[in-house]
Amino acid sequence: MEKKERIILVTTVSVFFCLLTLLIILAIGSDKTGFVNPEAPVKNEAEINIDSELKKIEILIKMGFENADIYYNRGWIYSWVGRNDLAIKDYSSALELDNQYVDAYFNRGLIYMKEKNYPEAISDFTDVIKSDPTMSDAFCNRGNAYLKTGKVEQALEDYTKAISLNDKDPDLYYNRAFVYRALGRLKDADTDLEKAEALGLKTEKLKRQ
Repeated sequence: MEKKERIILVTTVSVFFCLLTLLIILAIGSDKTGFVNPEAPVKNEAEINIDSELKKIEILIKMGFENADIYYNRGWIYSWVGRNDLAIKDYSSALELDNQYVDAYFNRGLIYMKEKNYPEAISDFTDVIKSDPTMSDAFCNRGNAYLKTGKVEQALEDYTKAISLNDKDPDLYYNRAFVYRALGRLKDADTDLEKAEALGLKTEKLKRQ
C-alpha cells in the first residue's frame, strides 16, 4: 500500500515575506491566509479557491519572490487537482533552489509512482532516505517501486527496514507479506498477515490468494 503525499504546506521564515504576502492577499480581496490549509476538510476545489491560491503565488513569483517554498506550495496544489505534469515541474523548480528539500523529493516520487515512472520514483525516494534515513514512508514507497520493477529482494529489504522504523503500521506488514508470498515463504507471510490483522487491517483477500 502506497504512503500518502506529505501535505504540510510550508511558509517562509522571512517576516518581511509574510507581511508582504498578507498585503497582497488583502489587495486581491481574500480573507484567507494565503495558502491552502491541508488539515482542514475539503470537499471540492471551490472550497479552497484553487484559482485564487494560484493567483497569489503567481503574483509573488512575478514580483521576484522566488524560493523553494513557493514552488513547493504550488506543486502541492497542482498535485491535489490532478495536474501531475505541472506538479512535477514545480517540485523540480523547488529542488533546483534547494536540493535538500526532502518533502519535494517525496511528493515528486509519489507522482512518478502514479505515472508508472518507477526508476525516477526510486531515485527520489533514495534521495529522501539519504537526507532522512528514519522516514519509514520513504522506505515503504521505494519498496513499492522496487516491487513494480520486479526487484523483489530489494523490496523485501525496504519493507523490513520500514517496519524496523515503524512497527505499528499494518500496511507495512501487509506489503511484506505479499513479497513473502511471491518468494514462497508462506509461513513468514502468514506471520506478517497476523500482525497486520492485530493492528487493525483486514487481510482476507491476500489470504485467499
